[in-house]
Amino acid sequence: MKGPTITVVLALFIPCLATAQSVEQQLKKLELQWFDAEVKRDFAALDRIMADDYTVTDPAGVVIAKAEEMASLKLGEDVVVSMALSDMKVRVYGDTAVVPYVGAQKESGWQKRRLSLETDAPRR
Repeated sequence: MKGPTITVVLALFIPCLATAQSVEQQLKKLELQWFDAEVKRDFAALDRIMADDYTVTDPAGVVIAKAEEMASLKLGEDVVVSMALSDMKVRVYGDTAVVPYVGAQKESGWQKRRLSLETDAPRR
């Protein structure tokens, strides 16, 4: 996806949260695994992390489903070469959580560093 500066990510599915760690710790760990998988182009991990009904809405309001997102990543037009997160918070509301954060990423197809304010809304 070229050009977006602000992205909102919704409908990430969390299959089962173990009791050994707090939900907040597990969700933060999952976010880091997601970004690591994107940088490493680990499509199997991305497929496991993203729910089948995963969608992302870009700044132009275009809604992109999981299949489209995965196809775009596999094409390699905009390969993420580095990614960093800051200000990650986890807010749990029953069986749903909201995980807002600021993400800075550099893509091979983009000469500029892309800064985005994102929110993931995982559910059990």
